[in-house]
Amino acid sequence: MPAMGQTIDAVLGPRDRFDGRIAFPDDEDSISYAAVAGTELSLVVMAHGAGAVQPRVELTLDGEPLSPQNTIVSAGGKQQRRLRYAIPHDGEARVVVRSEQGLGDYRLRIRERMPTKSTAKEALSSGESMSLAFPARAGAVGHVIVERLAGAPAPLSIPELVLPSGSPLALDGLVVPTESTDVNELVVGPVPLTEDGRYEVAVESNQVGGEVLRMRVVVTLPDEVVDTFDEEVGAAHAEGSIFLEGGDWLESDAADALSGDFVAGELLFVTRGDADPSRIARELGGDLVATTATGLSRVRMRGAQVGRLVAETADREQLAIWRREFRKRSDVRVAEPNYIRRSFSVPTDPLYPQQWDLVVSGTEHATDLVPGDGTRIIAVLDTGIRFEHPDLNPRLVAGYDFVSDSWNSGDGNGLDPDPTDVVPQQGTHGTHVTGTIVGVCDNGVGIAGATRFGKVMPIRVLGILGGTDFDISQALLYAARLPNASGTLPPKRAEVVNFSLGGPSPSAYLAEAVKLATEAGVVVVAAAGNSNSKTKMYPAALDGVIAVAATDRVDHKAFYSSFGSHVDIAAPGGDPYADLDHDGYPDDILSTVYVANVGPTFGRKAGTSMACPHVAAAAFLLRSADPELTPLEVEACLAAGALDLGAAGHDKYFGYGRLDIGRSLDAMLGVDVGEKRLFSVPQQIGFAADDEVATITFANQGQGPAIEVESVTTSAFFLSVDSIAATVPFSVEVHVDRAALMPGTYHATLELETSIGPRSVPIEVAVPEGSGPSLVHEAYVFAIDVASKAIVSQSTVDADDASHFEIGPLPEGTYRIVAATDLDLDGIAGEGHDFAGIGRSLLDGGDVFSIADGETAQGIWLQLEVGAAHDLPKGGKYPLMP
Repeated sequence: MPAMGQTIDAVLGPRDRFDGRIAFPDDEDSISYAAVAGTELSLVVMAHGAGAVQPRVELTLDGEPLSPQNTIVSAGGKQQRRLRYAIPHDGEARVVVRSEQGLGDYRLRIRERMPTKSTAKEALSSGESMSLAFPARAGAVGHVIVERLAGAPAPLSIPELVLPSGSPLALDGLVVPTESTDVNELVVGPVPLTEDGRYEVAVESNQVGGEVLRMRVVVTLPDEVVDTFDEEVGAAHAEGSIFLEGGDWLESDAADALSGDFVAGELLFVTRGDADPSRIARELGGDLVATTATGLSRVRMRGAQVGRLVAETADREQLAIWRREFRKRSDVRVAEPNYIRRSFSVPTDPLYPQQWDLVVSGTEHATDLVPGDGTRIIAVLDTGIRFEHPDLNPRLVAGYDFVSDSWNSGDGNGLDPDPTDVVPQQGTHGTHVTGTIVGVCDNGVGIAGATRFGKVMPIRVLGILGGTDFDISQALLYAARLPNASGTLPPKRAEVVNFSLGGPSPSAYLAEAVKLATEAGVVVVAAAGNSNSKTKMYPAALDGVIAVAATDRVDHKAFYSSFGSHVDIAAPGGDPYADLDHDGYPDDILSTVYVANVGPTFGRKAGTSMACPHVAAAAFLLRSADPELTPLEVEACLAAGALDLGAAGHDKYFGYGRLDIGRSLDAMLGVDVGEKRLFSVPQQIGFAADDEVATITFANQGQGPAIEVESVTTSAFFLSVDSIAATVPFSVEVHVDRAALMPGTYHATLELETSIGPRSVPIEVAVPEGSGPSLVHEAYVFAIDVASKAIVSQSTVDADDASHFEIGPLPEGTYRIVAATDLDLDGIAGEGHDFAGIGRSLLDGGDVFSIADGETAQGIWLQLEVGAAHDLPKGGKYPLMP
C-alpha cells in the first residue's frame, strides 16, 4: 500500500475555484495562493458531488497560521463554511484541506476583497510630501485625484507612482485635461496597473506656506473571471490477474460463439472496398471456394473435409481461431461460420381438404380486390419443388438449385438449374409452402392458394441436413437478379422472397445479402421459428425482413411459435394436436405435398413455416396492386390491415397483429379499416454493424382526423435526426455515429410528440469489434470509487493478454476493483448471466485499495463466476463506457 498523507500542489489566482477530493485516510490537499497585504481573503468550502465530505480548512501566511475574523456556516442542504481573513502582509498563503469525516469530494472557492478607494489627507508645507499605499492586481486600472482643500490657488504637483517591484512609473502624460477654471483639483489616469501587490503614490506640496491636500486613489477591478481547477487525474494504477470460473476463457456470441450447426472448416466473409478475396484467403491459409461481384465470399481451410456439415468441438475451436485472424484485417468487413438453416415445421396428422387458414387471413376479399398480376414472380427459397404436382405446375417458372455441397444435396451434384426436391422423406416442405401461395384455383383439383395469378420461382437451398448461409445468401441474390455464385441470372426478378427456414445464429453475411436484395426492391419474408421462446431466429430477426409468428384456429398464439420484439406480424400456422373448430380434423395447414410411392397429393403441416407463405402471398398481392411500393411501404400496409391481438399495438407475440390480406389492401387503397392508430415500419430501428442511416415510416391505421407529428427527436448522443413537423404518413432518416462507441449493442429511443400523445420507437445499434463482428472473449475491469460509488475507469482484458489486467491512470483514491463479462453484447457488463467477481488482495484478502499518485496497487486477484453479479458494488450491471 502507498504511504498516506501525501499532498497535491495547486496554485490558484484570487478568483479561482478548486474542486478536490479527500482520496484516502490522512489525505490532505494543499493549495497555495499569492496574498497581497491590505486585502481580505474569503474562503468558502462545501461538500460537493457524490460521496462528498465536509472538509476542515486551515490558512497560513508564509508558514504562520492566520485566524479568521469570522466564520459563517450556512443552514440546510450542503453546508457551506465561509471564513474571512485580513491579510497583514504580502506572502504565500497556503490553504490546507483535511477531513476526519470520510472520503469524498469538496469545492473550495477563493474570493479576494480589495479596496477600490484609498484616501490620504495632510497639511503640508512647501517641499513636503505625503504618500498613499494601496493593493491592486495586474489588469486593474487606477485614477489618482489630488485636491487642494485650503490655501491660495497654485499649480498642483503631478504625483509619483512606485510599482510593487520598486520601479517608478511616470504619470506626467496621464494628466486628465479639464476645461474647469478650478485649479484646486488634478486628475491623473487611467493608470494601467501591471503587477500584483502594493503600490505607493506620493504628491509634493509646492505652495509657499501651508496648504491642506487630499489624495484619493480609485481602482477599477477587471471583470471577475472564475476558473475551475480540478485535482489532477494523477498517475495511480491497479494491476493483477483475472480468471474465469473453471479456468477457461469463454468465447461466444451469447452462450456459445459458434451456436448452431455450421459447415466444418468454412468461413463466409465480406470484403471492404476493392479488396481481393483470393489474396485474403491465400494470406490466411485458406482456399477461396466462391466469390461474387458484391464482395460476398466463401473460404475453406486447407485440408478441411469437404461434405462435413456438423462441426465437432475441435472444429469449433479451430474455426474460432481462424475467424479471429480474419476479423483482425482491415480489408474484411464480416467473417463468420457458414451456418446451417433448417425448415420450420411441426409433425402433422391425416389429410383434410378444408383451408380455414385462407378464410381467416382474408384472402377471399383480397382476391376480389386484386386477383393478381400473372407476369409477376414470388420466390420460395426452401427444399425445392415437385414440378409434377398438378395443383402447382401451371404456376411455376424455372428456378435453381443452390445446394452447393454434393453430399448434402442428395442429387449427386452441386449447383445446377434443377430445383427439384429429391428428399421425399422430408415431406416436400417447399412444395407445401408453395401450395399455400399459388395452389391453382378453380381447377377442380385439391386446394386453392392465397393468390389467383402470378408465378413462383422455386429455389432449392435446403438439402438433406439443411442449408448453409452461403447457399441461402447466393440464392437470395439470384432471386433479386444480382450477381451470385451460380454465374447466372433469372429472366425476371422476384417481387417477394419467402424464407420458411432459419437458425439461431446471427449472421452479418446473410444480413449483407438481405440488405442488397431489399435495396434492389425485393420484399423478404421469413418464419420467426418454432422454439416457443424469445430466441431470435435468422434470417427472420435481420433488419429489413418481415418476421412472421404463428396463430392457431382461434387466433391464439400457436404453442410452438417463437416470439420477441423483432416479430412483425402473425398468420395462421395451425396446431396438429388440436381441433378447436370441432370439425373432426386437426387444425393444421392443408397444402400440396409429394409422398414417396404415392406421388403428388395433399397433406397437412403446422409451424411458422406454414404461417410465413400467407404473409408472402399478401405482400405479393400488394405489389401486384401497386408495383411501386417499397419493401417498407409493403410492410406498412400489412401492419395497417393486421387484426390487433394481444396487448394493444405492437407486441412480442403477434407483432402488429394477425394478417388480414383484405384489410391490408383496403388500407393501401385508402379505405378506413378501423380505429385510428399510429404505427411505424419498422416497429423498431436496428442498425447493423455497417449501417449508418435507417429510414422509418410512420403511418395511420384507421379512421378519424389525421395524426399530426410535432417533433421527432432522440436524446442519444450517438444518434441524430432532423426534427420534423408533418402529417402522417411520412418517413424520416435516423443517422448513427459510432466514433465514440465501444464494441457492443446500444439501446436508445426515437421520441415523437403527436396530436394523439407522445410515442416512442426503440432503437438498437450494433458496434462491431475491429473490422467485423467479434467473438466475445473479453472481460471488463472497473475501478469503482469507494466514496462516490462511481465507475472511474474501465479496462478490457482479452484472452490473448494471458489474463493480466492493468487499469489507470486513476485519481489517487480508494477503490474497489471489479470485473465482469458482457455475454449478450448489450453494452451492460455484470448482469445475472455474466461472469463477474470482485478484486481481492493476495496479501490480506481485502477488497479495498487506497492508491496515491504515481503508485500502483498490485497483487489484485479476480475470480469471475457466473451469477456473482449480486455481490458486486452497485449490484453489477455496469454500462460499458464509451
